[in-house]
Amino acid sequence: MGDMGNMGLGPLTWSSALSTWQMTWSALAVLLAANAYGVGVATLRRRGVSWPRRRIAAASACVVSFLLAFCSVVGIYDMTLFSMHMVQHLLLVMVGAFFLAASAPVDLFIAATSGRLHHMAERAVSSRLGHLLGHPAFGFVLYAAAIPAFHLTNLFNLAMQSGFAHSVEAAAFIVIGYLFWRPVVGVEARQHPLAPGVRMVYLLLAVPVDTITGLALVMQQHTDQLSSFATGSRNWGPTVLGDIHQGGAIMWIIGDLIMMTALIPLGIAFVRADAEEAKVIDDAIASGTLPKQATSSWKPVPREHFPTAAPPSGEPPLPPT
Repeated sequence: MGDMGNMGLGPLTWSSALSTWQMTWSALAVLLAANAYGVGVATLRRRGVSWPRRRIAAASACVVSFLLAFCSVVGIYDMTLFSMHMVQHLLLVMVGAFFLAASAPVDLFIAATSGRLHHMAERAVSSRLGHLLGHPAFGFVLYAAAIPAFHLTNLFNLAMQSGFAHSVEAAAFIVIGYLFWRPVVGVEARQHPLAPGVRMVYLLLAVPVDTITGLALVMQQHTDQLSSFATGSRNWGPTVLGDIHQGGAIMWIIGDLIMMTALIPLGIAFVRADAEEAKVIDDAIASGTLPKQATSSWKPVPREHFPTAAPPSGEPPLPPT
């Protein structure tokens, strides 16, 4: 990630945007985590267990997103331009964290470990703290509180005081994004699963968080809460206030577009679940039993049978089982 020395960077051009790269401690941490993920997958393969390719692809996309956030021009100018800083935040909390949740790192760790470490991981996941961290309401509230707090209060200036503080902020965004997207993706959400319809509502309720925060930045008329950029040495590009407005527009428009895009697979899953539920009910009516769908598109419930109308043959309804 960039450091305070980045305040002396020259003007940002298309040429420099494509040719300028850096290696940072944050990027090294990402590469080490990616290597650990690969070791976990290889361990399972040695045991004859195949880790899903979709999760491996998601892990690869997560690594690419994080490296772009830290090593590309985004990470180089993130402490010089507020708009670029906002792009980095979107890459971390919305794009990279989404793919991180889809890669199921906790499930992989539990599956690939053995002995005492394996039991410790299972106990941690099933503990009260594990249940709290995995609860959809916790991830949602954390996201809804953190986004405006990190952008509209003095927490932003605190995070910009040093490269270390900035790295802590980035790590916080990754964790918050992971906890937020985990119930939406639904790969690891075994303790508190959400049906497709509920996941859509969950995501729709989160859209105003980015919209309101972005609009608040767009309508800013002063730079008090973002004084870290106002006191910089940049003498090129947009004004500080204009740069803040651009960053707010990025959060508002791009952030909402990412949320809307994520709704597409959820909508497809909802339609499929609803169609499967309707088919099961139709088949059950024809056979004389009606199941309560365990995979309802709105609320998972236990499957059980109870008598309904008599079957077409005129025979009496089946007794309860």
